[in-house]
Amino acid sequence: LARSNLSAEDIARHMGCSRRYLHRAFEGEGMTLERFVWDRRLERSKEELLSPARAAASISEIAFACGFNSSAHFSRAFKSKYDVAPRELRERVRLVVH
Repeated sequence: LARSNLSAEDIARHMGCSRRYLHRAFEGEGMTLERFVWDRRLERSKEELLSPARAAASISEIAFACGFNSSAHFSRAFKSKYDVAPRELRERVRLVVH
């Protein structure tokens, strides 16, 4: 997930199946493979933003480590999914901790 250029072909090769099989497997889940990867990256970035161990990492560092290649795009996608900007989430956590 950390590779921004992760492709369906890469995943299929790693799983030992065809790209078509992989896409068909996700049809039953009501989402695309791409949506699954996108959502998992957002979930992972949220975990990292909340992690005390990653408190010193910048939001951009976390975004890039989770496979995003634009911090602005990451922030918009994060806010769209969680109804809170990454920076606001971090501030809330800091207020609770201190």
